[in-house]
Amino acid sequence: MSEDYTIETIKVQVEHNWLPPYRLEYDGKYVTLFGKDKDYLVPDYGGLGQVEYEEMVLRPCIIEIRRATPEILYTADGFLYINLNINEHDNH
Repeated sequence: MSEDYTIETIKVQVEHNWLPPYRLEYDGKYVTLFGKDKDYLVPDYGGLGQVEYEEMVLRPCIIEIRRATPEILYTADGFLYINLNINEHDNH
């Protein structure tokens, strides 16, 4: 990262029913967390006996922030660690 960025790390507690893989979406204002939920089993239409869970929004708004490039760093001790990478000098 260049000098124009501030790296701020936040952590989000992983709920008991959440499953990876996790991903973030950022719309320029809100950071949203997606992943799988153990409470929502996808029906086994093929009869193969495979257990699959549907990807869904786990946390609709982790944080409201502008000029950021959020990324998941790692998961440890029941938390997701997320870097926000905030651009301090927006050209707009």
